[in-house]
Amino acid sequence: MLPKYKKFLKNLKKDEKNILKKGFFGLELEKNRIYEDGMMARSSHPKDLGKPLTNSFFTLDFSEAQTEFITPLSSSCTGSQNFMLDLQVYAQQFIGRELYWPLSMPCALPQSAKIPIADFGKTERAKKSKIYRLGLAKRYGKNMQTICGTHFNFNFDEKLWDILYKKFGQKRDKEEFINNSYFKIQRNYMRLAWFITYLFGASPAAHKSYFKFRPIKLKKQGDYYYGKYATSLRMSSYGYFSKVQSQLSISQNSLGEYIEDMRYALNKERKDYRKIKNQLNSNILQNESEYYSPIRPKQHMVNRESLLNALQDKGIKYLEIRSLDLHPHSLSGILPDQICFMHLFLIYCLFYGEKTIDEVERSEINKNLASVALYGRKPGLKLLKNGKNISLKKWGTSIMKDIISLANEIGFCNKSLSKKFEQHALAFKDPELTLSAKILEEIKSEGSYLEYGIKLADQGKYKLKKHKISAQNLKKINEEIENSQLKMEKEKRLSGYYLEGYENLEVSTQIVIREALKRKIQVKVLDESESFIELKKGKKNEYVKQASKTSLDSYITFLIMENKKVSKYVLRQAK
Repeated sequence: MLPKYKKFLKNLKKDEKNILKKGFFGLELEKNRIYEDGMMARSSHPKDLGKPLTNSFFTLDFSEAQTEFITPLSSSCTGSQNFMLDLQVYAQQFIGRELYWPLSMPCALPQSAKIPIADFGKTERAKKSKIYRLGLAKRYGKNMQTICGTHFNFNFDEKLWDILYKKFGQKRDKEEFINNSYFKIQRNYMRLAWFITYLFGASPAAHKSYFKFRPIKLKKQGDYYYGKYATSLRMSSYGYFSKVQSQLSISQNSLGEYIEDMRYALNKERKDYRKIKNQLNSNILQNESEYYSPIRPKQHMVNRESLLNALQDKGIKYLEIRSLDLHPHSLSGILPDQICFMHLFLIYCLFYGEKTIDEVERSEINKNLASVALYGRKPGLKLLKNGKNISLKKWGTSIMKDIISLANEIGFCNKSLSKKFEQHALAFKDPELTLSAKILEEIKSEGSYLEYGIKLADQGKYKLKKHKISAQNLKKINEEIENSQLKMEKEKRLSGYYLEGYENLEVSTQIVIREALKRKIQVKVLDESESFIELKKGKKNEYVKQASKTSLDSYITFLIMENKKVSKYVLRQAK
């Protein structure tokens, strides 16, 4: 931690430290539905969970059998975890004798052709979702797409940014300062992603049906392959890995650079992808969701705007941590103390350092993560730090010491949490104390990977039956299911109105654009999120917001002025 931040933290008042400990938490959890014999289910997504395309709590990932559970943001880690638990209690009652597989690496998989790809319906957006997944299947293989994980979403309290901006803002634009701060966290998380994988990696083994060819770096035992020192096959080259994307250089140094690099990948064609018939396009990335990264900047999207446009217009709202394996002993995929540790770790990343990442360090980051994922528990394992070798034990112990010091400085932990964190510190001295080591031992004791997973799934089902959903959460879930059905019906009615290339705009604006194009009127989208466009023919132009607000309404001048993006464009045109 930098000296200036240590001094800053020491001088914080008690109420300011309390603000530092606040935040908003959200969880996303992917789980495969299985039959009682451990084989991936080929049944349809339960209708009682609403429409997956329009449901913000229950949706589908890659496969029809791969349910994705999503909690709303909560001001407490226990709030998000309790909601996740309630979502699974609700879903369990509609899958009959099927079970939810509790491990990140998949269950017994059928032949690739028989893995059912998610079906979202027959609207234009639903069809595109299906085509996108068909593209993923061809690019990376279906088996890889059935891997599951826990995503941890987090943003700091707005009051914290007021405190930090006052101290470190240096007369910069506040939104720019917040964006830069989030990217600083993101860079430091990338640097230390190996640390999280070492502590919380929970996928040291995988069922034999997952592998198309014999994995030469793994050992075979019974019905599974395992890494003798592996922490997370999910995060290794055997897991959710893309050789093409590993060669991508997406900047983590600023929002502007990140957006520019992402747009390059979204628009740059890759020759070997041309031969794929069913995909959205043959570019390096079909869309923004295809980018695999341990952490990503996020912003809430409205009117189907793209994520990059939302980030560009409104900045970063929260961070999505994507490197966590499912914790097989937690029904919500993550333990409460793990959520607290992730919160503290992100605070640590905020104060860890300012340095940007160059290509040399990016290579180090990738090598360290790959090494720890496959060999993390190997005695004497060396990592790279600033071009020099350093033992994982020494570096990890040093980081834990700093994190515990930070926790003590801001009064982050109670006694119970302190003990948990001390256990994490001991894991760097004794690899057998890591989660991955314990899970591997449990699998070996069971004698079968499949039987181990089924046993945990059965235990989970029993626990879910005993758990009662809170009345407040039950009401929210039922309302969301009903709303998802109404939204889908509306989308079906309007599906024919969607105009290719303009789907992210509201429907009424798309209708205006369709008619304009028929009349050979030029169309320019000025702000996708607000459906603000310019129509131009010859010397005459018209600014239109949401189809109905034009120069015929004097209010349009105010609407242009209040929108930074549009007003800058108009001023440039007037020069």
